[in-house]
Amino acid sequence: MKIVVIGGGAAGLMAAGTAAQELKENGMTGEVILFERNAACGKKLLISGKGRCNMTNSTDVKGLMANIPGNSSFLYSCLNKFSAEDIVDFFESIGVKTKVERGSRVFPVSDKARDVVEALVRFCLSSGVVIKYNSRVKSADISDGKLSNVTVDVDKVETRFDCDKLIITTGGKSYPRTGSTGDGYIIAKSLGHNIITPRPSLIPLLTDDSRITDLQGLSLKNIKVTFFDKAGNEIYNDFGELLFTHFGLSGPVILSASRHLLDYNYKNIVCSIDLKPG
Repeated sequence: MKIVVIGGGAAGLMAAGTAAQELKENGMTGEVILFERNAACGKKLLISGKGRCNMTNSTDVKGLMANIPGNSSFLYSCLNKFSAEDIVDFFESIGVKTKVERGSRVFPVSDKARDVVEALVRFCLSSGVVIKYNSRVKSADISDGKLSNVTVDVDKVETRFDCDKLIITTGGKSYPRTGSTGDGYIIAKSLGHNIITPRPSLIPLLTDDSRITDLQGLSLKNIKVTFFDKAGNEIYNDFGELLFTHFGLSGPVILSASRHLLDYNYKNIVCSIDLKPG
């Protein structure tokens, strides 16, 4: 049994390590190969949570579902099989001690995302996973109705690797500089999957308010933001941290709000900031 995993982020590293362990526990011969297009794993993971890595939220499935906009029911079975509590237990088992902060956010005790990445890589290697860096999977081939191999650009040399199973964990298109360029969509579509057109989420916002330039770099804590449409109707509100940038607004409350503004195409929206909501 040959299993190929595309993408060395959190999902890819967890999937590869777990698959390798399953092979051993079930007495099956085979190998798991993880292909990562960058020179190291977890590039996007390293910058998550401002470099601290917000791993999950310490709540139940109902609490998680309530905070997933869009088609949250799509994740219902996944979250029931692997809950936030399971995530914490997993990381504790591979040596990452965790803590819970305001808003039930879970972070590593060390406050270092790098510790999370290094623990995941160790988990993979100790499970017998072969990790190949600077390796970008270009396509997956099917023969007689079955997956047969993947074509990989390894250090700019095109090579084919046989495989029986393929796990695509390439992330989305949100941060091209970290390797998230949408490769997974192309490969999945070539294998017959339907791809829903990606829409932005967890993104900073642009504004036409000229005063923003003078405020860039200013960070506010414990504030409340409320978004209104052009008719003055409230769209969304949140409490937490905000950051002024040279082009607009960022920070946790803005990133969370961005998904809720999609239906308005980010046009004619007013953001009100309450500096002392208490």
